[in-house]
Amino acid sequence: MSANNWQVERSRRKCAVSGREFAAGEEYFSVLQEDGDGFKRVDLAAEVWATFDKTGLFSFWHTRAATAAAKRLTIDAEAVYDFFTNLMASPTAARALFRYLLALILLRQRRLRLDSIRRIADGSSGQEAEEMAGGQEANGEITNGEIAGGEIMKVFDPRAKIAYEIPVPSATPAELAAAQDELNALLT
Repeated sequence: MSANNWQVERSRRKCAVSGREFAAGEEYFSVLQEDGDGFKRVDLAAEVWATFDKTGLFSFWHTRAATAAAKRLTIDAEAVYDFFTNLMASPTAARALFRYLLALILLRQRRLRLDSIRRIADGSSGQEAEEMAGGQEANGEITNGEIAGGEIMKVFDPRAKIAYEIPVPSATPAELAAAQDELNALLT
């Protein structure tokens, strides 16, 4: 079985047996069945699940239809990438949280690849951290205040063939929520 056969289609948001659309927040079951060399996804309403023939199922899980409030934020992946690369070109401590959040979005979109995460001991200077990175340039990312006692996330941009080292900022839940709100406002 090749790696391409592991791609499973998204939910169609309706029951495969009854054809009924799932209501927002409704619980249903998703089933994977072997289909030749690949897999076929089948979504079933909870009332159908009880009588559904479960023989030969590869896998199944219980889920819930998205509500209007829980629907994914749709963003322009190219705009996120450009914003990230511009922030990386002129990094400032004030935008450390934005760089980190954008890197996470780009990792999720597979625009960046996670290479490693490493812990920096308390009291490390930026110079010591660069030496710990094997002497590679850290693209201006590592500064004394940002990494003391923290972690560094190393990501690779296959498009530009550049590795970035991004400090994992320590943020309070309020700071994180404010940064997420600001990013949502900028990107939508």
